[in-house]
Amino acid sequence: MKLRQKLAAVLATAMIATSVPVVTMASSENTLTNGISIKEKDVSVNAGNLKISMKDATDVAGAMFFVNLGNAKWDIASGITTVAGLTDVTVEYQKNGDKELQVTVKKLANDGMEDFTIPLQVKLTGGDATIAVDANGTIISNMAPIIFAKTSDAKATVTVEDAKNINKSGIVADVNIDEALLGSMGQEMVTVSLDNTDYEFTAVTTSNIALSKGFSGKIATIASSSTDELKFSLNSASTVAPGRITLKNVTIKAKNGKTPTIGENITVTVSGDKVTETTVKVAVEQQFGNTIEMKDKKAVDVVAGKKQKVTFSVKENVNDSILEGRSMEVRFDKAFLGNTTSGALTTLATTLTNSASIDTLTGAAAVKNLTLATDKDDKVIGFDFQVVANALSTTDTDEIKFTDVELFVPVNVTGEVKVSADGRALGGKLEAVALNVKAPVQISSEAYTLKVGLKDQKGGKLVITETDKAMLQQGKDLEITIDKKDSGFLFTDEPVITVTGDLQLDLDNVKVSTDGEKITIPVKRTSKVASTITITEMPMQVDRTVPEGKYDLKISGAALVSDCTFETLKVEDFIVVGTPNTEDLAANGLRKGIASFVIGAKEYTVNGIKQVMDGASYISNGRTMVPVRYVANALGVNASDIYFANGTVTVIAGTKTISLKLGSTLAYLNGAPVRTMVVAPVIKDGRTYVPVSEIGALLGINATWNETAKTATFENK
Repeated sequence: MKLRQKLAAVLATAMIATSVPVVTMASSENTLTNGISIKEKDVSVNAGNLKISMKDATDVAGAMFFVNLGNAKWDIASGITTVAGLTDVTVEYQKNGDKELQVTVKKLANDGMEDFTIPLQVKLTGGDATIAVDANGTIISNMAPIIFAKTSDAKATVTVEDAKNINKSGIVADVNIDEALLGSMGQEMVTVSLDNTDYEFTAVTTSNIALSKGFSGKIATIASSSTDELKFSLNSASTVAPGRITLKNVTIKAKNGKTPTIGENITVTVSGDKVTETTVKVAVEQQFGNTIEMKDKKAVDVVAGKKQKVTFSVKENVNDSILEGRSMEVRFDKAFLGNTTSGALTTLATTLTNSASIDTLTGAAAVKNLTLATDKDDKVIGFDFQVVANALSTTDTDEIKFTDVELFVPVNVTGEVKVSADGRALGGKLEAVALNVKAPVQISSEAYTLKVGLKDQKGGKLVITETDKAMLQQGKDLEITIDKKDSGFLFTDEPVITVTGDLQLDLDNVKVSTDGEKITIPVKRTSKVASTITITEMPMQVDRTVPEGKYDLKISGAALVSDCTFETLKVEDFIVVGTPNTEDLAANGLRKGIASFVIGAKEYTVNGIKQVMDGASYISNGRTMVPVRYVANALGVNASDIYFANGTVTVIAGTKTISLKLGSTLAYLNGAPVRTMVVAPVIKDGRTYVPVSEIGALLGINATWNETAKTATFENK
């Protein structure tokens, strides 16, 4: 007895002595020696062996257990067998019906049980064949059902490549016939029938029958061939691996007098004793010609003002639709391949002629003599090339593919951008939607009416609304300029700017350029939700050289336009310029109008339009006190005609010059003292306040007071 067996016996004795139950542990490993076999139903299979490997066994002599089958039946003789190589180990097999094999260990080796095997000689009855071990309470281990063989109908399967496009005639898609099991196809006949009665085979020979895999080296023989049916067979079965038959480069044509229907599917049916009868589509009748198609058959989404790469192809509908040796022109209708000039064009030419960017399905270099096309402004709108002679396939439809062509999309473009191809190589213009362009912002406005020759006019309203979050870029500027046809427009100060939403503008650093032609608004932080910018009270002046008419405003800047900087957004007819006349002016030569101040408020109105001051009005000794810079706008005086020097405020109003000294009630007109005021000008909160009614009186402007509303109103008639 082995040492481990002696130790087991001692342990068992000790456990009995202490009244502890003994648990018998399974002592075999049950495994299959072969992989899964695949055979036909009712075919005998030698699927290897069930190997019983003993471990830690004590005495298994006389042990009886059962080996059960599923979806198979035993094809093994009952009796006693000797374990191979061991003359003193025998096992008895006894069939208890088709599904159960009774196994009894009859004799052991002198030094204990050895490994032994049970041959899996069975017949398959259909489905997945399984084997299981019922240990019957012995030292042999139980084994749950395991698949060791599969049943197949042994018929070959039929598959097809993508259907080919033809026009009245052409080569159809290759058809594959794959043997299911090794040797299952012998010399049985295979039939290929053309289903569409308007077409016929043309000259099918054995050269159209390719044999591969397990059929390599075999010979195919055509038994009969007609216009609508082909029959053939092989000389012998496969012996080393399942085989494949491929029908390739088979040509069909429309029968005489038949007019094919565009879009019609053309099918063949493959059948045979050892082939699963299958109908497959091998061709589609198409109009002769070509198409232009975007990658994945869909346009690319982009925001205006950005650049975007696109991939597209010019494809033959049917073979030989693209004429070799002829020219082709590709154009984009509202986007550009480059900004301008030679440097950008050279770079673009290098990109487009790269073999990774322009190719065909056959892998040949399909284009040559590439040149770039520009518009009258020298912007690149497309390119021309020549299709290389003998570069395209003679048996298949070709595709000339343009990969990652970079387009610049102007900020003023929305909707569809189309790509087109034309030229002698195509025989007609092709067109597809390349881009779907979304506007970064929506703009609404109220017209700004200006009078020539008047300074510091305020007005207009501009509302800029993002179409989505983050349309305006952080750390960049938004710019507003006049799209002027002539000089004479100037921004004279910063406008009033408000934001709705979480977009942050750096309002402390809004700037008017030194030449007065541009307002710059920095974006401090991009938005997380679509936001709105409202711009009002744009201080402007227009000199008398500007003709009457309507003028556009331009909106641009890197915050809005990151890539396509040669275009801007326009607000059409934002400015309306008219010529002042006597009906526009009061008798004192100043602008007609009505201005009102509410005591204690920073807001005031001029001709019904609300304005905002940087200090509130107040009452002093019965007089309305207002920061002097706003008196100008209220009374029709230009802000630039108010001066501060040596404690004196000077107001120039046409032919009249009014001077007021801080702390003095004496008012001067054209240098002479003419009026003693009730209250003197003062400094309050860093601002110079003056009695607006006193200045109004000197200019002949009527003043009224509403005690209930606490409102002072001045009317210049």
